[in-house]
Amino acid sequence: MSTTNRQGEYAVNPEIPSFKKAKKEKNKKFTVDFKRVGLMITSPRRVFTDIDRENHHGLDWKSPILITGLFIFLAGLLMVVNPTSTADSQVSNPSGTGFSMNFSNMNPGGMQGGVPMGMGGTNQPAVTDNEDETSTDEFTTQPSSSSSSLLSRFLSALGDVLGFLITWFLIGSLANLLTVSFGGQGNTRMALVYSAWTVVPLGIRSLMQILYLFATGSAINAAGLSGFVSSTATGGAVFLQNLLSQIDIYLIWQIVLLSIGINVITEIEKKKAVLTAVISVVIVVLLKSLLGLGIEQLSGLSLNSVSLNGLLR
Repeated sequence: MSTTNRQGEYAVNPEIPSFKKAKKEKNKKFTVDFKRVGLMITSPRRVFTDIDRENHHGLDWKSPILITGLFIFLAGLLMVVNPTSTADSQVSNPSGTGFSMNFSNMNPGGMQGGVPMGMGGTNQPAVTDNEDETSTDEFTTQPSSSSSSLLSRFLSALGDVLGFLITWFLIGSLANLLTVSFGGQGNTRMALVYSAWTVVPLGIRSLMQILYLFATGSAINAAGLSGFVSSTATGGAVFLQNLLSQIDIYLIWQIVLLSIGINVITEIEKKKAVLTAVISVVIVVLLKSLLGLGIEQLSGLSLNSVSLNGLLR
């Protein structure tokens, strides 16, 4: 409430927060904590200890989800983690950069002929009507194919992000359920929070894939351990390939972080925490592999397989 001082001036009670302070506190909720994300790499136990101390007061789960989701979206947009699209692009473009520098169809002359490019003098062959129509058709189809490729990449990136969010929710829910069964302190919200911070290795994986693309000019064909499986059309090979494509050092890193978070926040034994983390992640990986097998069986339908495959990575 307001008070009046001795001079009759209007004063504000210091106990009531000002509008600017309230607005600052409101905007603070939407900030991304880059420092804590960095600490998740160097000191994960410290991060989980701080989350346990906060205990429902200003719990931050958005920072790792937004950062990791951004890297996953960019990687999917560049088709870094899309083996099917990468293989198709490398067939049409062996350099794997996504751009074609093929000058084989260029008319003679150019800089070598001493005249401007595409205006070769007497050595320039005559262009027939069929060649003219063919070149015109190719020119008109290039914008449509480019827009289709861009749309396919965008849908693939959205599928990657959606699959990432579903995976995070499933792992957090399973971890909470198994923690309760093992005698720990169960809380769905806290489980989703500490499982959100364990997705940082997945963002680093996508970042490494993007850097690999820019460094080598080509995308990664076989993700994870899928390169050890021959590419056949049998159901068992498809399931095994989907399964091994998800297994890499970053997934193991995520399991380690999840076990640390479960141990610190739920206060169960380390062995039970490790077992809970392993079971949760393995169940989700198996479910995604089975879904991948089902999508492969339905590949004959008019579905966007690029976007659906993104849900399984």
